[in-house]
This record gives sequence, structure tokens and C-alpha cells, in this order.
Amino acid sequence: MPRTRGTAALAGAITGHVALRVMPVVGAAVIIDHLGSTEHGVVAAVDAHGRSVRVTTEHGRAVTFVLNRATATFTSDGGQTGSRLRFETAGD
Repeated sequence: MPRTRGTAALAGAITGHVALRVMPVVGAAVIIDHLGSTEHGVVAAVDAHGRSVRVTTEHGRAVTFVLNRATATFTSDGGQTGSRLRFETAGD
């Protein structure tokens, strides 16, 4: 039985909605995931290109997060390790 055109391509295709990376904006609520704990904060500043973000934590500490280009996540050191930044959504 011959295969119909396009069937193979559809087998691995993404057909549902895909969440896009949230663009950081000043005043946005964030969650900081440390190794063993979670902390809330607010975006205090965003660089001109959106690649680094300064966050003020719920304890008043200022932390800078850098966008990891490979994973599209903000981490405290810009690498694979370190605290990770998540932007709060309505369900968080």
C-alpha cells in the first residue's frame, strides 16, 4: 500500500500550541528556583536587548540573571547551572 504524501512529515510534527519564551518587562512577578528552595521576586531592570534581567527578591536582595542562549532560560550565571528564573503566570 503506497504512503500518502506528507504522512511521514506529520508523524513528528508539532501540531498543538507551543509556549513562547516570555519577554521580561520591569514590574513582572518572577519565581527564582534555587537548588533546594523557591523565592519570589520582581523584575527591577531589563537590559536593552532583553538578555539580562535584574530582579529584586522578596527579601530585598538584587540578583542579575542572564539569558542562556542554548536553553532560552535565565540563570544567575548565564550557564547551565545556578538559580533559574521563571515568570509567574495566572496559574502560579
